[in-house]
Amino acid sequence: MEALGLSVEDLARIFHVSTRSARSWTTGGTRVPNWLMPALKIYGLLPSAARHVAVESLVRDGVTGGNSRPAAPNQPRANVPRHPFARIEEL
Repeated sequence: MEALGLSVEDLARIFHVSTRSARSWTTGGTRVPNWLMPALKIYGLLPSAARHVAVESLVRDGVTGGNSRPAAPNQPRANVPRHPFARIEEL
């Protein structure tokens, strides 16, 4: 995350998880989900301008990832846009 210039709040916002979950992953309090590392690698392959556009588009869509619980695996929330790498586990 440091190499990508991401804070815990950025991680939560980009991947539509609560800030509490993201903080727990980064401090070792909870096991990191299998999809996170490949998703961060893909995110890191984007040019910095594309990363900025992706994050800003999520914020404009009203998806902040701060207070809502993540959907159960393979159960997308109704009427909520999915994060850019939502299908990473399906690949």
